[in-house]
Amino acid sequence: MNKAKPAILLVANWDSNVGYAWWLMESYWAAIAHAFCDTHRILLAYPSISEVPKAIASAPIEVVENNFNDFSTDNIPSQLEFIKQNNITYIYYTDKPTRAFRYALYRLAGVKRIFTHDHTPGLRTRPEGFKKILKVVFSRIPLINTDVAIGATEFIRNRLINVTCIPKQKCIAVNNGIYLRDIKYTDPYEEFSIPRDRKIIVSTGRLNPFKNIDFALKTFAEVIHKYHGRNWHYLIVGDGPARQDLERLANDLGLSEYVTFTGNVSSPSSFYSHCFISFHPSKGEVGFSLSMLENLYSGVPILCSDNPSVSGIITNKENGFIYSEGDISSAAIQIIGLLTNSTDHKIKERCKTYVINQHNILLSHKELVAQLKRQIH
Repeated sequence: MNKAKPAILLVANWDSNVGYAWWLMESYWAAIAHAFCDTHRILLAYPSISEVPKAIASAPIEVVENNFNDFSTDNIPSQLEFIKQNNITYIYYTDKPTRAFRYALYRLAGVKRIFTHDHTPGLRTRPEGFKKILKVVFSRIPLINTDVAIGATEFIRNRLINVTCIPKQKCIAVNNGIYLRDIKYTDPYEEFSIPRDRKIIVSTGRLNPFKNIDFALKTFAEVIHKYHGRNWHYLIVGDGPARQDLERLANDLGLSEYVTFTGNVSSPSSFYSHCFISFHPSKGEVGFSLSMLENLYSGVPILCSDNPSVSGIITNKENGFIYSEGDISSAAIQIIGLLTNSTDHKIKERCKTYVINQHNILLSHKELVAQLKRQIH
């Protein structure tokens, strides 16, 4: 193998054809490759390879099948051999531990720096007492800890400092973003036969229990039956393991006439401009979600709970509306208030402007590369 150049190893956690939000990581990998390909070989290790994404195929990246995602001890010898054979000097992980004893072995095999990029959602409990002391001590042992802990948002950076107890100077934030592309809009009223006298509430994402769509349905039932808000329609865009249970729940709550499950669609953002508000009942995010950014970019305000891992980019009545977490009545009252009160006509403009200024993915790429250039030589 070619050892003329030192190599940067990018580590994927799933098969090469896994979608969901991995397009975001693919964009980061491509940005890293373009920034460092003149001085380093760029290797991307997938646990398995089926179809290589276009963003990766068009970047100066060598794709290999090697399961660096597997942290079992059985894999250590082959990983160390791979590091030595390919002159790996830097490793970039996503959603992997900031501390692992194997990192010391990687360094002995030639790795100079290890980077961990955290996109994992949700709140964590701050350690106290003896547990905090242990975390503080272990997070300062050089060989077994990440050299730079990257948070996908400022919320994640603060969590790395306050919960994982990583030294502050080793933690940075690179805000997640989206591509600011022109969107070809589709009329959901026509597409799904929704009565045009109804305002559409939309939720987008993978239908699993963590996304908490059952809470949203119970809230919507209160809107329809308690407050007689029959001028609303709930559009649920996406698919997942909880879909059948959610469809049964909607039927049991007497909502069949007022709820549409679309299943997977190729471009969910094409519906957003026709929607009145986007409901994000998730139990946890990274401070916000990519679908929230896509909604805001289309001028659609957000309805979400006051959980800080979800509402990090929402200012109440500026670009969205916030209810008390877990409180169905609180969420329902927000929806009813939107229907009965006059709408702030500038809110759509504020939503879009916020994303343009703060969450352009190209700015995220630039910030990540700038941070890595301080470490990669």
